[in-house]
Amino acid sequence: MLAMLSLEIARLIVAQLGIGLLPFTYIGILAALALHVAAASATTASRLGGLRVYSGDARWGWTVKGVNILYWVMLMCVMAIKVASQAQEQNVLGIRTGQQAQYPISDSITDNATMVGVELVLLILELLTI
Repeated sequence: MLAMLSLEIARLIVAQLGIGLLPFTYIGILAALALHVAAASATTASRLGGLRVYSGDARWGWTVKGVNILYWVMLMCVMAIKVASQAQEQNVLGIRTGQQAQYPISDSITDNATMVGVELVLLILELLTI
């Protein structure tokens, strides 16, 4: 996911099309990762002087799962709308369609559709671990 996002940002910069708010997607992905790490460390048992110590409760894990599921669903919806609007733009306007373009819209559609697929896989993994 991070690699595809970096690829899209780099290609948009090279084509001088602007990156908008795409860098903030890194923050969301890193926050989802940080929540997973925090939940894993808070709900696992550790040994302290021969005693089993639980640092946290299971409700934190459910909260993290709920937040991450909501995040992946929202991000997937935004990316799917982006792919649909780019496909419509390509069909109606015909801009950035040729190979002479630095970042053809067909490549942009492929990149974003790949990200939708990765987000779907992450959502399924999140749902399977409930």
